[in-house]
Amino acid sequence: MTIHRCALALACAAPLLAGTGGCVDPAAPPAPAALRFEFHSAFLMNLHHFLVDAARHPGRLDSMNWDVPPTAGEIAALHDAVAFYATTFGTRDLLFDDELRDVRHALARADDARRHAAGLGLPPALAAVLDRAAPAYARCLWASQDRTNRDWIVRVQVLEARYGAQIQPRLERLFESRFPASIRDDVVVATGTFTGAYTDAPPPQSVLPSGREGYGGLASLEMIWHEASHTGADEHLIDLIETESKAMGRKPPDDLWHAALFEAVGVTVSDVLADDGVRYVEYAQARGVYTHGWDAYLPSLHGPWRAWIAGRGTLKGAVDAMLAQQPRA
Repeated sequence: MTIHRCALALACAAPLLAGTGGCVDPAAPPAPAALRFEFHSAFLMNLHHFLVDAARHPGRLDSMNWDVPPTAGEIAALHDAVAFYATTFGTRDLLFDDELRDVRHALARADDARRHAAGLGLPPALAAVLDRAAPAYARCLWASQDRTNRDWIVRVQVLEARYGAQIQPRLERLFESRFPASIRDDVVVATGTFTGAYTDAPPPQSVLPSGREGYGGLASLEMIWHEASHTGADEHLIDLIETESKAMGRKPPDDLWHAALFEAVGVTVSDVLADDGVRYVEYAQARGVYTHGWDAYLPSLHGPWRAWIAGRGTLKGAVDAMLAQQPRA
């Protein structure tokens, strides 16, 4: 299920081209290609994250609202799988742990409907656990989880088709970077992480929780673009903060780049929606993101960084002004 905004843009542009004889200035730089979001609700990817989530939240498995009550044998198989995940992966980082990254990449190679893990290049013990848990998950829970994912995908695709072509160039100006041609978005009900969604590249891949509070409605549009920004569009900003910090003889402020990214994507999406008469409160503000250790950055985010978002000054000037406002360690 993928949106191809290039096709939509060409269809909308056809009358304009017809009115000018279809002529295009050959000296004009080519317009950047629209980012393609390739959404998936994949069985094995969801089973993997379901087990991660259950392993990190003791008791969750026994309080699950099943589509069909599992048999004693099925619940035993699921408990065994959760125990394996708790012992093997524990609280290891889904994004930065090399083995878990390899697991995710292997699962992404499977067809969305595939229900057997053997043969994907997974560690044999893990593949065996997934294959034992799969029948119970398929019979007792997958129908509703897949439906939750697909409903979320349909809604965000509608939003992306309407607003994505306006969001992308604004973000590319802010970050002075381009987005990749496409990104795989694996939609799962829960990721088992405090932060919710996470993104890795290369290859560009995001995992987004359809069941997480705060990720629904208009926020889904912001979250797919926030995660897409982690596929390389944010690298110039990160490098610039590090370079300018060193030039000032100071340590780069922890996660200032990430707070700035939240602000840039959130405000951009809010502005694009406002142009269409839709009111939206950006995710960081609505969910209190800045209260988790980033409060000191707010004067910078709402001052020089907002000025850059609004089109005033330069990216380097905004970064230098933000750094100048930070207390030295």
